Amino acid sequence: MPIIDSDPAPIKAQPVVVVLGPTGSTGPAGGPTGPTGPIGISIAGPTGSMGLSITGATGPTGSSVVTGPTGPTGKTGPPGSIGPSVTGGTGPTGAGAFTGPTGQMGPAGAAANTGATGPVGPTGSTGSTGAAGSATNTGATGSAGATGPTGPTGATSSGALLLGATGQNLSGGVYSTPYQYATGSITIDFALNPMQYVTNNAAFTITAPSHDGSCILMITNGASAGAITFSGWTVGSNVGDAFTTTNGNKFSLMMWRINGVASYTVKALQ
Repeated sequence: MPIIDSDPAPIKAQPVVVVLGPTGSTGPAGGPTGPTGPIGISIAGPTGSMGLSITGATGPTGSSVVTGPTGPTGKTGPPGSIGPSVTGGTGPTGAGAFTGPTGQMGPAGAAANTGATGPVGPTGSTGSTGAAGSATNTGATGSAGATGPTGPTGATSSGALLLGATGQNLSGGVYSTPYQYATGSITIDFALNPMQYVTNNAAFTITAPSHDGSCILMITNGASAGAITFSGWTVGSNVGDAFTTTNGNKFSLMMWRINGVASYTVKALQ
């Protein structure tokens, strides 16, 4: 309201509004606090209509907290006091201790008085015989002496038979164990036994003997008997009974050799 002339202007009390400036931004953590913004000026306006109460806008939020740098390392403290002195246990003895050289022999002591000789003890037993000594050199063997004359012929024992002698009389007898040939081809040997035998289990050959003599050979047919052939024998057209191959049949073969000529005859036993 303007003042006219000198009339005093009516004064109406008006509320005082304190207007603060905006809050300063928050300083970084650990740094100094920023200054407070200035206080607004209180001005009493003229009496008039109620003025608007205006609150200033809230200032922006300060940036996030920032940790300041690590401070420098402090100085090293003084050395501590020396601890008590403790002596450890004795260590083990070192290996290979050195023995010094043997000292010199001391002088011989004076001889003691020798006592009287004691009685002779009994004679000990005879020790064992020592090993035989090595043989001395043997002289060379002498030459053989001349052969002595042939002694007289001894008397012939009564009842004994002599090989190669003739005119002997056989009055006794003997038992004989027949000789068995292995199955297969055979060569007759009269010296084996005067009685012989063989089994016919397959075809085989009987060869004549190489020395004079005689014997009987028994042939027994087996389950697989085969044909029998002869080699080195001298025979006629009739040598006796015919052989068969029937299992279990038996045949006696009378054989002889005289002055280098061997022959035989067959006798069937069934």
